[in-house]
Amino acid sequence: MEPVINFVLWVPSPNHRPFKIRRTDGTFDSDGSFIRPQWGSVVIYNPDEKSMSSDGVPRLGVTELARPMQIFRHHLLSLLGLVDNLETPEQRALALDAIVRRRIVENSLEAINSMQVIVKLVDDQTNMRVSMEVQNQVKGALASLKSAQEELMKAEGSLWMAALHADESKTLSSTAFFSPTMLSLLYFPDEHKYAIYTPLFGPVLVPLVIALIKELKSRRKKKSLKEKEE
Repeated sequence: MEPVINFVLWVPSPNHRPFKIRRTDGTFDSDGSFIRPQWGSVVIYNPDEKSMSSDGVPRLGVTELARPMQIFRHHLLSLLGLVDNLETPEQRALALDAIVRRRIVENSLEAINSMQVIVKLVDDQTNMRVSMEVQNQVKGALASLKSAQEELMKAEGSLWMAALHADESKTLSSTAFFSPTMLSLLYFPDEHKYAIYTPLFGPVLVPLVIALIKELKSRRKKKSLKEKEE
């Protein structure tokens, strides 16, 4: 699943208005909002009497949402690792390129890690069968990873194309790793084999063992009688 940034605008019930967030130093947060890293942010909106409709439901028009949207904009930049004081388009473009490059590295490393785990599983599990679908997905992930690398090495390569190739490589490798055809054979140790085959061979082995014990006792008895006669 691709990462998602969540933005929640929470309107407290009339009994809990105004709802404010108290800081650790005892003061109240002026914006009434907070950020949860790698998830998103929450903005608390306490409507005033002017923004209430006749049935008691707050109106959320352009005017009412202007301030929350400004806060969400600031939160979005913070979640993406961008500062909010980038003035020129060149500065914003460089900051955006840095984010894209970092995302390319993250997706590429994740794809490589998934494929390394698949190779290790196949080497360790001798009874694991790799379907043609999984093989094609791994080959596609390798091809996309190579395309991303080649795009970055070009003199006039497209950073966005490299990002798309890296994302495709991560998706294919993850799909191959979590394929039902592989997960069904991922963990099948010898103990499971014994538990399955023992009930089948048990009825056959028990009479053989009893017959072997009787044969050994008979031979010992014959040997003992022979020694006494001598």
